[in-house]
Amino acid sequence: MSSVTLRGIDSKLYRMFKALATLKGLTIQEALEEAMRTWIRLNSHILSEENVDVVIGYLRENPAEPFVYTPEGRPVKRWEPWARKKIGMTQ
Repeated sequence: MSSVTLRGIDSKLYRMFKALATLKGLTIQEALEEAMRTWIRLNSHILSEENVDVVIGYLRENPAEPFVYTPEGRPVKRWEPWARKKIGMTQ
């Protein structure tokens, strides 16, 4: 199991998440894992489990490069405004 730090989380969102987790008798870790499983299940049509290693490998080789992953297994670069700003290409 790895240790993860989350930064930049909206404080109101976190407070609501924490309150709901507490009401359900869950720790933040348990609630977050449940939320991640649900999110993965809802989005599993985008990425099959056998392609996860391909995406992770690409991210390790190109950490600052924004992309859109296609089901065919090829990352497709999309230089949208948010991506340009994120890597310092524009203001």
